[in-house]
Amino acid sequence: MLIVDGPMTYMLGYRYTVENLASALENLKRIIAETPVETVILDHHFMRDLNYRTLASPLYKAARSRKVKVLSAAEYLGRKVEILEAVRPELYKQFKPKTRRKPRERLGLE
Repeated sequence: MLIVDGPMTYMLGYRYTVENLASALENLKRIIAETPVETVILDHHFMRDLNYRTLASPLYKAARSRKVKVLSAAEYLGRKVEILEAVRPELYKQFKPKTRRKPRERLGLE
């Protein structure tokens, strides 16, 4: 089993280039092709993008051809995939967070 942070697809065009994504996916495909891995868990940064499956479709295709499972941590645990980070702005509108004092204010430094 391989557990991978996954590419930062939600930062494409900002801090992460299309070339970075292509390289990350190629490296993962190479791991699938050249190692005896049976399960790859992609999570964290990868799960911050609602379109993660579309963006990684070449990886899923390569994994299927080798009978390798590519899953999120939630899927591995048999749980529902909830991409909360990707919908954070909407959640903040719906469930307004309590405003908190800045750390420096809490320490009496401001």
